[in-house]
Amino acid sequence: MADVFLTHDKARELLIHLSANGVEAFGPVEKDGIHIIEKIHEQSPINFDYFITTNSIKEALFPRYEKILSYKISQEGVEVEDVPLDKSIVIMGGHPCDAASIPLMEKLFGWDYKDKFFLKRRENSVVITLACEEADNDCFCTSLGYSPRGEVGSDILLERVSDNGWKVKTLTDKGKNFAKEYADYFQSSLEADKKYPKLADKDVPVQFDPKKVKKWIDGHFEDSLWEKIASNCWSCAACTYVCPTCHCFDITDDATMWSGIRTKNWDACTLPYFTLHASMHNPREEHFQRYRQRINHKYSIYVNLFEAVSCTGCGRCSRACGARVNILEAVKMIDNAAGGK
Repeated sequence: MADVFLTHDKARELLIHLSANGVEAFGPVEKDGIHIIEKIHEQSPINFDYFITTNSIKEALFPRYEKILSYKISQEGVEVEDVPLDKSIVIMGGHPCDAASIPLMEKLFGWDYKDKFFLKRRENSVVITLACEEADNDCFCTSLGYSPRGEVGSDILLERVSDNGWKVKTLTDKGKNFAKEYADYFQSSLEADKKYPKLADKDVPVQFDPKKVKKWIDGHFEDSLWEKIASNCWSCAACTYVCPTCHCFDITDDATMWSGIRTKNWDACTLPYFTLHASMHNPREEHFQRYRQRINHKYSIYVNLFEAVSCTGCGRCSRACGARVNILEAVKMIDNAAGGK
């Protein structure tokens, strides 16, 4: 296949065109000095000049708040109306650490119970990822077997070749069909700048061994190191909400006597009330117990279930934490305790 390129301007035009034509298009917008992935509309301030978005692309496939049905009660009985799940979705602007979260989430939502809401959204989606050109001290994708130019979970990978454009790499049939359908937005050439690519795997050094981390966790449920790791944790759940792989949710009914809607809403194992019983007993009463659960689930429990760590090394949780609890430092401390580097 001949080389194909996409400029910033054409990417903006494409997202707005998709949105205006019935597609749920998600892309990076700049608001109050930060970049977030959100649903695009005609006036969206789309901007591709960023290191990493504050939130992940997870919200496009697993919304914070999602209606799953509505119902009405009458003398004839209960009438239930399902939510249509046939809308096409395009997600542009995440990095490889975002896209890598999708197969991890598919393992869970396609496990013992098939979550049609997530799975249908994924089936209807095209994921267009931007290869990384920067990394900071919170990035650690390579420690988990990923890459700043990784292809896992993406349908199309955009590799920057100039300040205002990318080389297009179609990775799946979905990606190839998308590029063909919207060929008018792509071009056959773009002047390359020799300063790109700026980032390679070696620039994000491996810092711990996840197998050693798991082994230590499995044998040290009760250990004073957990209190040290989580000593500053506020139990605010900011880490959970920006994480591309956290997936806890609650189901609630918002109803009157005669009608209502049922919704899925994000929840978080780090919140104090997450495990609070009706008796008021809480098996994870202390903040370090809740943070222990977060690490335990990602680096041990998920591995037991699906043979994969439920973390992609994006570092968002560490950047979002006002208390400066850092997941990379946490797993490095565990790695050291297990006899690592």
